[in-house]
Amino acid sequence: MEIKKLKPKETEGQSFDPFGRAKIKMPKMLKVICIVVGIVIVIGVGTYYTLNRMGYIQAFKLAVQYQKQVALNKADQQILAQLKKIILLPDDITPTMAVINNIDVLKKQQPGFFADAKNNDHLIIYPDLAIIFDAKANKIIKIGPVQTANPTNTTNANTNTK
Repeated sequence: MEIKKLKPKETEGQSFDPFGRAKIKMPKMLKVICIVVGIVIVIGVGTYYTLNRMGYIQAFKLAVQYQKQVALNKADQQILAQLKKIILLPDDITPTMAVINNIDVLKKQQPGFFADAKNNDHLIIYPDLAIIFDAKANKIIKIGPVQTANPTNTTNANTNTK
C-alpha cells in the first residue's frame, strides 16, 4: 500500500507554510514601498543625528530666531514710520520699542503716565522721551519725560574725616 502525501489546496493570493498555516502574499509593490520608506527613515534619522552633533541644527535654530527678530524689527520700523508722520522724532537715535501687554501692572507703577493707555498700544522710549502710541487709531496717547532712578550722592564734600 502506498501512502500519498496530500498537499493543502492553494488558493490564489495564499500559500501555506510547512505547518499548514495560511500565508498571505504581499504584493511586490507594497514590499518595495515599505523598504523605501524604511531606508528614508534611517537616512533621515542618521542625517539629523549627524547634523545635530556637528552643530548645524543649533545654527539653523539661531537663524530662524534671527529671522523672526528681523521681522519684528520691520514691524517696529513700520510703527515708527507711522509715528513720524504725526510727530517730529530724531532720526539718529534708535528707540526702544515694546507692545503693552498688561496695562494694569503699568497703571499701578505709573498711574499718571499710563492712565489712558490700553493693551496692544506701543511704548516708544527715547533717552529723554517716552511715547505711548495707538497704531490702530493712529493716535499719540501720551508723551512724557523718561524717569530714571539715579542714586543721589548724599555725602558732603566739606566733611573732614580724621
